Amino acid sequence: MRELRSDCLAVITVMITLIIFGWTGMARATAEEDMFTATTQPDALILLDLSGSMGSNPSGGYQYGSSSACTANAVCATIGTTYHYSSNTAGTSDLVNCVGAPDRTHYPYSSSSACTADATNCPATVYTYPYAHDSTGAANTTHCSSSLFSDCSGGYCKTSHSSGSGSSKKTCQTLRDTLCTGGFCNTSKPTCDVNCNYDCSGGLCATSKPGCAVNLSSVNCNNGFCQNNTRSDCNVDCSKLAIAKRSIFNFLDDNNDGQLTGADKTSLGVRMGYMRFYNCSSSSDDGKTPPTYSYSAGCNTLIRAIDSPYSQIYCGDTTSCSSSTAGSGTASTVSGESASGSTPLSTAQWEAKLYLDYHKSQDAAAACRNKFVILITDGADTLACNASGSTTNAPQRRESVAKAKALADAGYKVFVIGFGAAMPDDEKNSLNWMAYYGRTDDPNTANTGSTTSYSIPSGAFYPAGLASCSTSTSYDPGLATLGGYAYIAANADALAAALRSTISIIRQANYSFSQASIQASRTNDENF
Repeated sequence: MRELRSDCLAVITVMITLIIFGWTGMARATAEEDMFTATTQPDALILLDLSGSMGSNPSGGYQYGSSSACTANAVCATIGTTYHYSSNTAGTSDLVNCVGAPDRTHYPYSSSSACTADATNCPATVYTYPYAHDSTGAANTTHCSSSLFSDCSGGYCKTSHSSGSGSSKKTCQTLRDTLCTGGFCNTSKPTCDVNCNYDCSGGLCATSKPGCAVNLSSVNCNNGFCQNNTRSDCNVDCSKLAIAKRSIFNFLDDNNDGQLTGADKTSLGVRMGYMRFYNCSSSSDDGKTPPTYSYSAGCNTLIRAIDSPYSQIYCGDTTSCSSSTAGSGTASTVSGESASGSTPLSTAQWEAKLYLDYHKSQDAAAACRNKFVILITDGADTLACNASGSTTNAPQRRESVAKAKALADAGYKVFVIGFGAAMPDDEKNSLNWMAYYGRTDDPNTANTGSTTSYSIPSGAFYPAGLASCSTSTSYDPGLATLGGYAYIAANADALAAALRSTISIIRQANYSFSQASIQASRTNDENF
């Protein structure tokens, strides 16, 4: 009986335990849903590089491609500055119409503009009397007679002769062409005087010739891209700036309907702003502490304040705009921007900080709202510390890292997206140090290098012993290898992925987890 009671108690205990855990699990599920409820939307400031180099494609070459994928394409690859004559406007390789005469280097002359072999008019004749009076090769018994020169006959001579002077000079020294073969001659001669040396290669020619006369030199395509958009098969804007515009549109278009509306802002849940930097001839850093910068004028300019409608940021319309606006919008909008000038990267970050400081002071929810910077650039600062605007060295690189750290120290994390396959290692390293000290990390790329190889003490902006714009060559972030912190996007797809990743992290920053027991599989869903 005791055994029966014991067994019953065990069953009852298990049932009660399951009921309790069932209610607890339901409560926990409800609590977890509550924890995923946003309280205050985060702020993100897009900081876009508009320097002149953003006008080239990610590989650093010509601007236009054959498709919006913006990858090098064979239809834009064969036409260069040397071989630009084609048989058609598409510039396709044509080995029938765009070839030179056989052995054109040695035997370029033909009997007609068709440049075909002509054994009748261009025979491989060997003359017994090869010398004539003039280049026409016609018989001339006045100047090439046996009475003047013993080895002359019928108006020609066996060897070169000349006698007399002035108007009475007699000569028979012009060599008639004796080197014709295969219907072509090596020099011009009567009936074989059409120059067919067109220097053709790969189905294109360096100069115009019959059947290969379409001049494509104005298109000037090379390595899969074209210099202008006059070719119908190579007219897609594939500049880094155009790709950045399309990528920005796509990540703002949160519901993927091809329109930017209030619905996207609601669903994305991030308040966006937009600043740009470009077209500076010198640094605006006057050496003062703090520098007398302004975020409303100069190299870096606030175009749209944080919490502006997405459509207004992109195309200037406060209600909506479509994907067709990409690259063709009004001025002072993302879609209407153009690239020019040098790269005031340090100035841009400092003025972004000034704006965010001001914005934070006016934000009633500042205490609980996260603020971020999304920096998109294709290179390094070329203007800080009175630089020339064309090169970058250790002082400029240190300034870029210092300004990123200043933003992060003020509470604004900096996502750094370096765009371009042709970016050199010193620029990649510098961008990674900016991200590291900007307190962000690319979660999709493994970290490499040592974070102590360019060490900045807490509360400082430069390595120990160095100050702003120090000319010392020590402690150069460009030479201190670091990777995996900045997003380095080599092409359009990588840039789009980088922007999606940053916005996902920004959205996550607005959610908190009160219990450490939440399953990892739940936090990994949809990049969360």
